[in-house]
Amino acid sequence: MFGLLAGVAFVACTNDDDPAGVTPVDGNKVATAPKYMSVNFAMPSGAATRADGDLVPADIKESLINNAQFLFFKGENQVAAPCKIVNNGPDVVNAQGPYASQKDLNWDTKEAVVVMDNPTAIPTSLVVLINYGEDIAQTTSLTELKAIVDDYSNVENGIVMSNAVYNDGLNNVIGAPVVPANVCETPDAARTNPVQVNVDRVLAKVQVKNSVAANAATGEANVTVDLTGWSLVYNNTQSYLIKKLASEYALPTTFTWNDATNKRSYWADAATYKMGAFPKYNAITKEFDANVYTQENTAFFNKTFEEPKEGVNPTDNPTAVIVAATLKYKANDNEEAAAVNLYKFRGVLYTEADFKTLLAEYANIFKVTVEDEGTPNEKTIYTKLQAEDFKDVLKFDEEAGASYEAKVYLELKSTAGNFVTADKKPIEDVAKALEDAGQIAQFWNGGKTYYFIPIKQHVGDPEDEDDADVFGIVRNHYYQLDLKSVTGLGTAVPNPEMEIVPITPEDEYYYLAAKITVLDWKVVTQNVDLK
Repeated sequence: MFGLLAGVAFVACTNDDDPAGVTPVDGNKVATAPKYMSVNFAMPSGAATRADGDLVPADIKESLINNAQFLFFKGENQVAAPCKIVNNGPDVVNAQGPYASQKDLNWDTKEAVVVMDNPTAIPTSLVVLINYGEDIAQTTSLTELKAIVDDYSNVENGIVMSNAVYNDGLNNVIGAPVVPANVCETPDAARTNPVQVNVDRVLAKVQVKNSVAANAATGEANVTVDLTGWSLVYNNTQSYLIKKLASEYALPTTFTWNDATNKRSYWADAATYKMGAFPKYNAITKEFDANVYTQENTAFFNKTFEEPKEGVNPTDNPTAVIVAATLKYKANDNEEAAAVNLYKFRGVLYTEADFKTLLAEYANIFKVTVEDEGTPNEKTIYTKLQAEDFKDVLKFDEEAGASYEAKVYLELKSTAGNFVTADKKPIEDVAKALEDAGQIAQFWNGGKTYYFIPIKQHVGDPEDEDDADVFGIVRNHYYQLDLKSVTGLGTAVPNPEMEIVPITPEDEYYYLAAKITVLDWKVVTQNVDLK
């Protein structure tokens, strides 16, 4: 919970519409005596609750207020010049912009009194923007303000915040209501009746905890796994400045997303999806327990979620966590598990040596030698190439097959001599013949693998068919994923320098158990079993 009390001076008024003591001059109103409005804006308190999780306090940096803009509206239009207060240090706060000046300021107690010039009417609503980098013009209407979309991921100067938006009946409430009683003769009087503005951070926050032990069992004999890091994927890279809750947009029905009593909501219409870059495996290095900020992504929620497959439009997917891991193998209990190349072919998992033996059988190539050449005892001998004839490390082409597959083939230690097929047809280029005889297989290069978990805004009850999962990321929510267990090998990574478009192989089911919690910040927890 944090707040800032800002006294905003207005001219005296006699009714809800026009300032008193004002004389029209060429169509403009001229203010005479100032009056004051006190504004208190705050993040949610413990009063706001939700079935999915509780509210948690923010880190002090996440509540940092570097500047605040006050925008006063009557209906669609602003009725006074925007006023901006900027914190330039612990003791100095300057009001900036051509329309504002400071007065009676004490930043230590979060109180500021700002004089506003020439309001055209007493406002009926107030919008507050915190840490927003651009000054809003007085000509900006509420509709234009709601249409502003940008990338707010840079938090160097504080997290951007704006009014919490909710529905009151059929009405979409954006600006905090202002009534004549909020306008007083003195700053002290104004402070006894402040306008309450609840604000939300524009960003959401994601944290991944790892409760899976090192060298955890995978369910595959002799293969264990270490989880090494995480990243976000399918994340949106832009948000509305003001939360959007359009009435024409489909809304979730499986949980209570609107909280008019506490003047907030737990859903949003995300800005047009603009996907972030796919990570390379070697770049999936975010430490567990670390936090990552991200932007709203709710377009997917009302679709039936299916594991993404090769060729699926990635914009159809919800924001997800991708977890990098390393598979390790040991042949027996006397060995120490080590990261090695692993291959899965026709449902069977192979080590490098075993797969080399299998590929030699598939190649079915013979080397031709001649004994007693030029003598009556001359004899042609056809010797089938065996695993020991090939180099220990298999060749592969990661461009062949799906992203988790490669075409794997053999390379001879020596290509000297003559070679034929099983039906004794000469082979002119044995290296190419071996490549052609290669097989498409899932290929864990050095044991590299990944798991991914779509993030849920609402974790449904699996035993209640009417309480379905809702996928999505909503501002001012804290999504906590706790990785609990692993079942399966994950999705193979043939080339760790390739961008990963997360998918699960056909007919494979890998699970990573996680608990997702969404938190101040509203918390959603999600317990995840990696599969």
